[in-house]
Amino acid sequence: MDFFRFPSQFFPQIFAFMGIRGDPAKVGRTLFVDFRQLYSKLDPAEIRVLREEKVTWDIEPKPFSGYVIEGPHDRPYFNLFVETLAGVDGFDKMVKASPECKAAYRRVKQLAMELRCPEGVWLDAGDVCILHQRKVAHARSCYEPKFDGNDRWMQRVAITTRNIWDDGSPIPFPVRRVPLLSWKKWRLVVL
Repeated sequence: MDFFRFPSQFFPQIFAFMGIRGDPAKVGRTLFVDFRQLYSKLDPAEIRVLREEKVTWDIEPKPFSGYVIEGPHDRPYFNLFVETLAGVDGFDKMVKASPECKAAYRRVKQLAMELRCPEGVWLDAGDVCILHQRKVAHARSCYEPKFDGNDRWMQRVAITTRNIWDDGSPIPFPVRRVPLLSWKKWRLVVL
């Protein structure tokens, strides 16, 4: 998952990735792992600690906390992040939790890598990949961009079914732009 922080009432249930241009070498792919499969591979002690203890991700400008595993046992969902992105200090400096919880979270991340769809999805121009955020985690395979105008280009659309104009919403009707806090600055995303 990306380190994008949506105000909680706007957390997107679905991401749609639209291929504007596919990676010519077909190396850049969208990877995903099914949360039910991931959950089934964890031992009960790991599940317990990841459901009962919050983890704090210490990212600028504002750290945030949450449980790694949420939702019912038959439809669990995971909060997984990449703590090795450029500008992020790494797992041990960024993830704040008890040693037991950190070890269980590391194991979840390791299992997610092992269980992910190995071939992933290669998107070409005009292709769309729709992922439900409460059923799968997504990532991108590593590839070396050439910066020659022919590299992979995806457009991401965040989709929510919630009413973004509820009472108390910071979004006035009929505006459809929702503020999105990235780990560096505020951005706008069109829903």
